[in-house]
Amino acid sequence: MSAVIRYLVRMAPFMLIALPVVLAVRIFLCRSRKKAGIPVCAAHEVWILMFAVYLVGLASLTVLPIVRWQEGEISFQLYGRGNLNLIPFRIFSDSLRMVSQGDTTYFLINFWGNIATFLPIGFFPMLLFSRITVKKAVFIGFCSSLFIEVCQIAIQRDSDIDDLLLNTLGALLGALLYWLLSLKWKEAFDRCKNIRCNSADRSEVKINGSKRNT
Repeated sequence: MSAVIRYLVRMAPFMLIALPVVLAVRIFLCRSRKKAGIPVCAAHEVWILMFAVYLVGLASLTVLPIVRWQEGEISFQLYGRGNLNLIPFRIFSDSLRMVSQGDTTYFLINFWGNIATFLPIGFFPMLLFSRITVKKAVFIGFCSSLFIEVCQIAIQRDSDIDDLLLNTLGALLGALLYWLLSLKWKEAFDRCKNIRCNSADRSEVKINGSKRNT
């Protein structure tokens, strides 16, 4: 549990900084859309805000510098050891070795952690955009993880093919979780969709626009 808290503490400063910035951008975009006669969905905007802040938190764990606070001074660490693993499923043998050495958190962080951190990558795109299917959500998760792993190679941080596989699995589970929940709360979830993807809303905007022009 202490390891989980440590990662949350690492994410928190970046997410707190991102929150007002993302909020200001979304408010500006909403006002611009209203002026253009495009309807704005409040539920969609709230979840977009949460997803964007989460992405910043994810970046803080993967590609952004590590912030350290020691003896009253703040330091930033960008580069790591640069370890690269291209052997699939090595995490299981490594986990057994770490458990034999008394480390019971390795499997929790590196297996379940990689899955859990990408659950939102599969869930939120399906919640927010009506054209996103399970396959597309999984593809987004795969590409996002691949981008992170390539960036980690460039900045000499640990890169692992197991991370890619587990992240993609997490995105799949997130998409399936949305699909299961939407069976019960379809109307509530539909209100979170991007309203511009709704053909009925687009037709209404066009009709209203033609009335103003006549």
